[in-house]
Amino acid sequence: MPLDPGPLVLAAERLIAGRRTIHRFDPARPVPPDLLRRAVALATRAPNHKHTEPWRFVALTGATREQLVDLNADLVRAKSGDAAADDKRARWNEVPAYLVATCRRSDDAVREREDRDACAAALQNLALALWAEGVGAKWTTGPATRERGGAPTCQLIV
Repeated sequence: MPLDPGPLVLAAERLIAGRRTIHRFDPARPVPPDLLRRAVALATRAPNHKHTEPWRFVALTGATREQLVDLNADLVRAKSGDAAADDKRARWNEVPAYLVATCRRSDDAVREREDRDACAAALQNLALALWAEGVGAKWTTGPATRERGGAPTCQLIV
């Protein structure tokens, strides 16, 4: 039975259709930590087979944040030179908040796929929750997420 296109359905449609990936951020618009906590709480409402809850979210601040910016600049420098690296560093230093999402790995191929899909659903929930509050995000799986032999991550930059 189709949903009645009442105000709630129309609001959900507008939210989903209107969400966009943001590439340039306003460093003067900080993201309140409470807003991030609420968005993460909504992200964890994503469906996940057998209730594995494979996602982990970490807000990067201080030295860890600086290391991520440095790593990204170094990767760009190696591929595209100093000017491109300087541009990348400047843009990444303007990002008001970094939230890294990781997904637990599994030796079981089926569980691995199910958990990866659950993490993707959680990231979409997170992006929509932030967008509903007027905060844009960029979900990226760029080169820095594959460095240093760690588990693959998806960075959600808000």
